[in-house]
Amino acid sequence: MRAVAEAPVGSDVHAVGTAAAAAALRTQGRAMAAEITVDGTLERCSRIRAVVRYRLPPVGLAWAGVTRGVSATGTATELVDPLRRGLGGEATCVR
Repeated sequence: MRAVAEAPVGSDVHAVGTAAAAAALRTQGRAMAAEITVDGTLERCSRIRAVVRYRLPPVGLAWAGVTRGVSATGTATELVDPLRRGLGGEATCVR
């Protein structure tokens, strides 16, 4: 979620994160619909988190009892720079 952590001050965290995750899926050839959740705030020491759930199609393993697709889930987090200029909040994660 580096794209969110480096976004301009005042950016919509959810919009920037969702766009970055969707672009990453496209570059991997996974342009199909995925459920993307982004949370966190653009403040010093805040942790931005994105969760992407992607439904994989069924595979041909009917002989093994696998007849449905499965869901793959990935999570990424990024700490907003505590010393970044222009952000609100206290740099509590710096000692």
